[in-house]
Amino acid sequence: MGISVAGRDPSGAVAPAKDMMWVPGGAFRMGSTDFYPEERPVHRVRVGGFWADRHPVTVAEFRRFVKATGHVTDAERAPAADSYPDADPDLLVPGSLVFRPTAGPVPLGRVSKSGVSVIDK
Repeated sequence: MGISVAGRDPSGAVAPAKDMMWVPGGAFRMGSTDFYPEERPVHRVRVGGFWADRHPVTVAEFRRFVKATGHVTDAERAPAADSYPDADPDLLVPGSLVFRPTAGPVPLGRVSKSGVSVIDK
């Protein structure tokens, strides 16, 4: 089954908004044995079908969506204390990060508990 171009899902339901397409569900193998321990074990996961916009959402469209729905992003919510039981509660504040490429290699030290990078010599 391919991606719907007719704006209907397999049951015949019409797209919930203009310019959306149905992406059928399926199964895939999730995880890795090559990198981080929390990515183990590799296991089979099934994802249900879903509607997706045909084109990237613009900032203006997202602003209209937020205004119309009152949506609050994860970056605007404080992390739940029970999800981070060892964290200092004063540090559980809304926020986000933006990663930018560096001009070249960076030292690969370690980060101390205070969050300061420590370079091992």
